[in-house]
Amino acid sequence: MVTLNQLKETVYHELGHVIVYILSNKNADTYLGNIRLIVIGEFQNYISPDQNLYYYKLTEPNNHIYENSKKIRRSICWIILQISGCLFESHYDNTDFGKLFCSKYGCNGKKDFDNLLHFRHKSSFKITDDYISKLIIVFTELLEVHNVFEKTNDYLENFLKIHGDSNHFPFDNENLEILLNEMKEKIVSTDLETDFKILIDQEEKTLLKINY
Repeated sequence: MVTLNQLKETVYHELGHVIVYILSNKNADTYLGNIRLIVIGEFQNYISPDQNLYYYKLTEPNNHIYENSKKIRRSICWIILQISGCLFESHYDNTDFGKLFCSKYGCNGKKDFDNLLHFRHKSSFKITDDYISKLIIVFTELLEVHNVFEKTNDYLENFLKIHGDSNHFPFDNENLEILLNEMKEKIVSTDLETDFKILIDQEEKTLLKINY
């Protein structure tokens, strides 16, 4: 049986997503919805928000993606959300980001890659490969300035001491609230929140230049 302790990179990947939710949900104009459920384990790993703003469904026209993309600041946060898991995992494993965030079966970030691909097809504005590459760089720099990778490493060790012997762990209700509060306390500083907002301000200006 594979335990969470043996799937450290997977846990780290999901924590990377959670951090972006915490940062985005600090402000009304970037709010991505509350996290309803987090599942981390051997066979399933996902974060479920309480509303679907951008995620596609194969059996539906997905008009909601086009409409919701008009809120550019929130959309930028959602783009960052898709790349964040693989960004954290690549840092943890010292692996090339592109080997994780890709469309091939077996890529750890295939679902995230596909989410962003569908968003780009349905979005009300244009997103270039060059823009995404630069966004990865500036977001990585932000995380490094605020020692987020190191803080997440420390938190991961504490997380695994508590949950590491399991091979499947769902967070909902009370234990989800505990997880989020711990991460806010130990990882997400006020300065990080401020600088993340500044980053979104800058990226909004960049996207407007590209599209108008």
